[in-house]
Amino acid sequence: MGYFWRSMLQAVGLKLLLIAGVSHGGTDKRGIVIFSAPRTTSTLLLRLLAEPLVRTQQHTQAVLLEPCTQAFYLQHQADAPGFAPQLDWPSDAAGINALVLQTLEQPFFVMKSLAYQCLPYLSEQVLTRLVERAHLLFLLRQPEKSILSGLYPYAVQGELANYRPYEAGFVELEQMFRRLRRLTHDPLWVMHAEEYLEHPLETVNRYLQAMGFPLRTHLRLQSMGPEDKERFPGYRVWGDTWYGNAFATMELLPRPQRPVTKYASLRQQAQELLMQLLPAQERAYAHLCTEGAAPP
Repeated sequence: MGYFWRSMLQAVGLKLLLIAGVSHGGTDKRGIVIFSAPRTTSTLLLRLLAEPLVRTQQHTQAVLLEPCTQAFYLQHQADAPGFAPQLDWPSDAAGINALVLQTLEQPFFVMKSLAYQCLPYLSEQVLTRLVERAHLLFLLRQPEKSILSGLYPYAVQGELANYRPYEAGFVELEQMFRRLRRLTHDPLWVMHAEEYLEHPLETVNRYLQAMGFPLRTHLRLQSMGPEDKERFPGYRVWGDTWYGNAFATMELLPRPQRPVTKYASLRQQAQELLMQLLPAQERAYAHLCTEGAAPP
């Protein structure tokens, strides 16, 4: 690592230590936890919020990417494309809860989890600690878009019948929202993927300001090299199969959101499945839109 990046990390580390312990609602909130349904660009959002940490030696504790995914897929779908279990990543509830509790004690942290994966594993003790230590952010995307995005790889491989209903994810996301709402009166933030992709810096900074964290001057991401990936077991579980695009080098700039034309034929092909899935998913999505908090 060059002098410039070492200097930057030292400056960022000092700033993060200064903001550790920012108090909101009488609690000591040190970081951000993102809950989402699949295919909502949540891994990209994790990177945007956690970029200052991903090259530090502590990033496997401070940046937590889907801590429940390995346990869930070992139990439900161990033959999923790209799934590569890692010995240094938790495979059961005890390991998951221990890792999350460790992360919650870091000076600053960012964690991202898919609600359907973590609902069976996170204990009440961990969720209680979570609402004390973290700002909770629910990332939403229009359900039909995210479901079609999830269906697309199955369609390409001719395995549309292997798509699991839980992979739609909004019903489970609403269940997680309700579970956490019973534990706290603090804001449960809701962000729309369409909004932050169209106005990235402005949107991310509105939420950081509301949470009491330093604002960003840009959203420029550096690609993870082989060394970084090797030290990041949460990445290695799925690797470039699912995370490659989100961990590439990029600068997120404002861009208009347009219909995804590549899904036009898929929408027709999966019409029956969409009709089965969408009503419940859209009801859950609408409830989250209504009940979640958004900064001014």
